[in-house]
Amino acid sequence: VIESRSARLLTILLLPLVPCSARLIVLALLVPAFFSAYAAGVSVGLIALNIAVIALLGLVLSRLLFKDERQSFVMELPRYSMPSFRAVGLSVWTKLKAFLKDAGTMIVVIALVVWALSVLPGGSQGEAFTIHDSYLGQLGRFFEPLGRPMDMDWRLIVAIFTGFIAKEVVIATLGVLYAADGDLAVVATMQQEISPATALSFLVITMLFIPCVGTVAAMNREAGTRWTLFGCALLAVVSYVFGVGIYQLAAMIGLDQVGSAL
Repeated sequence: VIESRSARLLTILLLPLVPCSARLIVLALLVPAFFSAYAAGVSVGLIALNIAVIALLGLVLSRLLFKDERQSFVMELPRYSMPSFRAVGLSVWTKLKAFLKDAGTMIVVIALVVWALSVLPGGSQGEAFTIHDSYLGQLGRFFEPLGRPMDMDWRLIVAIFTGFIAKEVVIATLGVLYAADGDLAVVATMQQEISPATALSFLVITMLFIPCVGTVAAMNREAGTRWTLFGCALLAVVSYVFGVGIYQLAAMIGLDQVGSAL
């Protein structure tokens, strides 16, 4: 238990930046597709970026907002022993079942909602209708100017926003928007349409962006609405700034063209 309120608030603001398993799923799918020869290094680099941002923001926030109080943190560690195969198996099965029941259901529901928004309102008789004319396309094109500094179209922006529901939904959203059947088809279609620099900036934003709604609800319960809104706004700005910065660095080494590689 962290007794200091300022220390608790700082921890609450920084914890969403810790890479979760859902974000790692997005990395596992997209990094090998765009950086096959350097997939391991790029993945480690993205995780290291999150850790560096945690340290940097922690330093800045502790000096600007929580500078009046300094306390040490002591945590009692439990006794460690070699786990049994039975205990590991039960733990894995319990978590897998919970994921398939909760997150799996949510992914299906959100994917259906995204699909419905991508085909409605439908074209008039005799008129061609594309996904750009859908409700989802109209919403995405409204925010599309935000993606221009990273050569990011509205589909990637919509995928980032739907990740607010659950980060696992990002892949399902991309599948709907790129009209692909299966994860491998999503990757193949994206390889033909976006550059490695854009893919890298997309991954950076996904790793640093506002966490899923469950985490935000926990933040609100522990810190209150004002600090939760501040934390979400802070993460949105930080993720965007780093996304644009990483894109510009990648473009400097020639990764801003579709099909280019390290």
